[in-house]
Amino acid sequence: MRTAALFPLVTALLVLPAARAADAPAAGEVLVLTQSDSGRRLALPVGAIVRFELESNPSTGAEWQRRDPFGDVLRSVPCEGVRRRPLVVAGEPAPPVGSPVDVVYCFKAVAPGKAYLHLAYGRPWDTEAPAWKILALEIDVVPAP
Repeated sequence: MRTAALFPLVTALLVLPAARAADAPAAGEVLVLTQSDSGRRLALPVGAIVRFELESNPSTGAEWQRRDPFGDVLRSVPCEGVRRRPLVVAGEPAPPVGSPVDVVYCFKAVAPGKAYLHLAYGRPWDTEAPAWKILALEIDVVPAP
């Protein structure tokens, strides 16, 4: 009877980490995330890069800001900074001023450990106002296979 009761629990414990690992990029690969991924818990191998593509509208004065340090586990690395949406094609008119853009931030997993990535979108000078948007992730960095 006890064995039958433990079987579903043991199965879940074995299957869930495998499912999470299937979503994780290999070392040196890039995982692309958006604000809709907020609340996820990720497992990344050392060397993997997480690329965030986040909607922004600089004409409002708002920007994405990192709210908490994540120690030596993740490091900000260069990547494309701003992409217009839709992409501007040569010879066609540009979107009007005030149109939203996607800003891009990249972080590389550099050491095993746990990091909490918390990005808040709002006006940096308005510290009393709540953030307009939040991106929060828990990231477990594991040694590369």
